[in-house]
Amino acid sequence: MDVVDLSTVDPQVQLKMWKSVVRISSEVECSGKAVVVDQTSTHLYLLTNSYMWVDETFTDHL
Repeated sequence: MDVVDLSTVDPQVQLKMWKSVVRISSEVECSGKAVVVDQTSTHLYLLTNSYMWVDETFTDHL
């Protein structure tokens, strides 16, 4: 079985999503998380749950 067969997402859609992966990290906590975003000419959509930090340090930098 191929890895493509295991995916529930169309390969073309998944490729587009992986091209949109960005990393949010903190200099203070030395931690980070990869998030998936999609951008149009007028909007930036966050496609990944980013509830990872409750500290104001991160929200100040976003």
